[in-house]
Amino acid sequence: MQNLISNSYSKEEAIRFSQYTISKADKETIAQAGSDILKNTPKLPYACALMSAMWGAFIRDNTYIPTHVVAGNLSINGRKIFFNDDSSEKVKQVFETSNYSWDGHVWVSFAGTIGDISLFRSAYSEPKDHWLHQLIVNEFGQGRGLVLDLPPNMTYEAKYVLTDNQITALIKGFRIAIEGRN
Repeated sequence: MQNLISNSYSKEEAIRFSQYTISKADKETIAQAGSDILKNTPKLPYACALMSAMWGAFIRDNTYIPTHVVAGNLSINGRKIFFNDDSSEKVKQVFETSNYSWDGHVWVSFAGTIGDISLFRSAYSEPKDHWLHQLIVNEFGQGRGLVLDLPPNMTYEAKYVLTDNQITALIKGFRIAIEGRN
């Protein structure tokens, strides 16, 4: 992860990331911000990049916690949930264009603690007999909002750390999507 942070930000940022110890108070702040975002945004399924950008930017702008929006793959119990075989360079190219359509996943790393704000919303939006809905309900139950700290059955494989400019572009796109729904 440090190499990905160095590539998108700087070596100093990667060192800050590796040396920071997240506290219980930090986790409470992060969880509260995530809950507020979930309460105040429309229920858009499969909006991992947009929602993660909002959450990451809020924490970056309001705390000193090293926070990075990360693109890559997600597996649960060894099953590929959101997966893309592209190289890190190709994933980077996806986020350098206005086309954010791809098969991978986006989450937030808070000083190494993974936060996923969109997984449950996407799964619960599917019909009850859909495989993703069933998997998430069987593993986590109904009514979950976000993941902060990984259960042992979840694997996040980082391929790319988004830059501030890419995060800003996603947030602008998210605002346009929200306004278009009203």
